[in-house]
Amino acid sequence: MEADSGGRRNIGWSAGLLAAPTPAGAASEGCGYEFVAAHSGKVADVAGAAVNDGAPVIQWLSTGEDNQRWIPLPLDDGSFVLMNLNSYMVLDVAGSSTANGAPIVQSLWDGSATQLWRQYPVGPDFVVFINVGSGRPWTWPEHRSTRAPA
Repeated sequence: MEADSGGRRNIGWSAGLLAAPTPAGAASEGCGYEFVAAHSGKVADVAGAAVNDGAPVIQWLSTGEDNQRWIPLPLDDGSFVLMNLNSYMVLDVAGSSTANGAPIVQSLWDGSATQLWRQYPVGPDFVVFINVGSGRPWTWPEHRSTRAPA
């Protein structure tokens, strides 16, 4: 696992199901997962509940709102897409970057490899998400991805 500037491990995630998806697999009000960062206890949040392509995905305190809820959509190859319940856009690496610490954003689905993820367990309670396009884990550079509580 990589460590952030404070020496904490920052790539473990836990996922809490807020409610079961509908039988047809369609999103419904109140469903989805919150992804909680192991190092901060904050959740993956589309900043400002934005619905535009390229909006940043940051860490924020859990509010239970749909911009913090994600629906995993499995693909035949074993990877999956994470769709945001508020915008119906997917988790993506900005600019298809392969650099460590590249910003994570939401994007319109285009099928690119940087919109595909695989998960691997790291202990009994956490997983790491590896981006298929970059081969890098989803991490939070402290200086860029967090904001102070209001």
